[in-house]
Amino acid sequence: MTRFAVQHTRFACVTFVFVFAALWGVSKANAGVLRVVSSPPNAAIYVDDKADGIKGYTPTNVRLKRGNHKIILEKEGYKPLEHFVEIKPRRQTIRVDLEKIPDVAQIHFISDPSISDAEVFVDGDSKGTIKKELEIPSGRHLIEITKDGFQKWSRWFELQQAEKRDVKVELEADLGDVNVAAQPSVKDSFVFINDENKGPVPWSGKLPPGQYTVNVKAPGFSGTAQTVLVETGKKSDVTIKLIDDTKTGKLSVAAEPAVENAQVFVDDVAKGPSPWSGVVSSGHHKIEVKAPDYTCNAETIFVEGNKQNVVTVNLYAIAKLDVTVNEGKAEVFIDESSIGFTPLSDVDIPTKRSTLYVRQEGYSEYKEVIFPQKGEKVSIHAVLEYTEVEGMKNYLTLKATFGLFGPTKLTSTDISGIDDKSKNYKASDAKMSLALGFTHLFAPYVGLGVHANFTYKGLGGDLSLDLDPMLRFQVPIKSKGRRVADLYFAGGAGMTTYINKKDPLKDDLYELGASDEKLIGEREKWGSFGWNVISLIGVQFNVSNSIGLFLEGGWTMHKIYGKNTDSNKFAFMWMELYAGAGIALIF
Repeated sequence: MTRFAVQHTRFACVTFVFVFAALWGVSKANAGVLRVVSSPPNAAIYVDDKADGIKGYTPTNVRLKRGNHKIILEKEGYKPLEHFVEIKPRRQTIRVDLEKIPDVAQIHFISDPSISDAEVFVDGDSKGTIKKELEIPSGRHLIEITKDGFQKWSRWFELQQAEKRDVKVELEADLGDVNVAAQPSVKDSFVFINDENKGPVPWSGKLPPGQYTVNVKAPGFSGTAQTVLVETGKKSDVTIKLIDDTKTGKLSVAAEPAVENAQVFVDDVAKGPSPWSGVVSSGHHKIEVKAPDYTCNAETIFVEGNKQNVVTVNLYAIAKLDVTVNEGKAEVFIDESSIGFTPLSDVDIPTKRSTLYVRQEGYSEYKEVIFPQKGEKVSIHAVLEYTEVEGMKNYLTLKATFGLFGPTKLTSTDISGIDDKSKNYKASDAKMSLALGFTHLFAPYVGLGVHANFTYKGLGGDLSLDLDPMLRFQVPIKSKGRRVADLYFAGGAGMTTYINKKDPLKDDLYELGASDEKLIGEREKWGSFGWNVISLIGVQFNVSNSIGLFLEGGWTMHKIYGKNTDSNKFAFMWMELYAGAGIALIF
């Protein structure tokens, strides 16, 4: 090789080295190194577009051109991750955590919107109302869907991880049992439900929940249709009364004004919406029309057989009524129809001109004309004045009394050996009695009656009965115009008899001047009757117009006749003072 050739070759090599170095430097200035680290590792790395293929697996270095790049990481069992980074001519590192895909499956429910409130259960646990998508762990599960009025929907599912499954849900209405019979039983009679012929009577079947009109039709007879509410899982027994057409009349009922959802009732039985026409037995029937926020006055009409009877029922919008009174419990009337007793609250009344009455026995009547508007609340406080009821009254009394005997005198005797017949003797016994009385007040303050006193441990016997006709005078005591009490005086004369005759006298009499045996003889033969005079004064507190409580005191003069086994006759006379308390029923 010539010297010229050698020099030329050296020059070419040096030139190549310089050019390569220059290009390498330019390339290095336009690139950077990105280290990608993930947890967990071994995630596939894509840059910008997965179509360019995998650039490596984490952790690793990737040389990239300067500028913005999208780094995509994928690993089985984990959600894909995208990361944006700006590459610069230097070494960079990104560290990311991959999110593990849950071990779940997804069910997509396809159902009618009408069952959107149905409840979903997974293995017996409620998951709320039905949704379009439900996430549950993979595996075998029992899914149930329930809704009132429908049969339970139940299915088993075997679900894989991350599986998405469409499930169509259709709920079948739950049914109620209906049994229909007719009274009387008529040949060729058929059951009609909502005007659909279901077959001959008797009929049994199942119907979805809801309201139905049930009737029976037969030649020459008309059925009294009934409205029946069929409920899930329940049995409805319906008996339709058949009426001989020769003993029936046609009835048409309409509401005025015609309002929505108005229902006709005949003899408290729902017949259907207004206007209504049908056949009923001849005779009197109660007619009503009921509608939300409206009321009516029930009418009683006479339906003539084989004729068309037309009734128009006036409906009135509802107002509310509150009624209180100043005293006691009073009855409230609207146009002479009773609506209850005070206090009344939120009672429905018609929006028409009406007369309100408040009445209580023994008080003046409260009267007011009202004309309420729809939705208005009428509040009335009725002040009732107490009034004296003149004329006849009856008093039935029950009282308990306690009496003390005064000195006792042996007024007559044919017992030998007793000389001083006028001597007073001591009486030690007291008495308790229970008295039942009745007095008829034939004038405002004057009455006549009778009292029966059952006395325990009275003189001459352990148990006696006094029967006393009595005349009564009374004076009312008033406060603020109200009769609060009665001061009364009574007096009369009656008969005393002993119910048993055991142990007469006993320790009641002392110093008789003769032996007990001579006076008493056989004790079981002691005398049994006599007379008495009574007078008393008392005050009765009137708790109400029908009940009174009373206290009284008085005195009684007794004379008792007797005879012992020796046929010795004798008589005793004594006076007693007593006090009593009791209750009176006034009517």
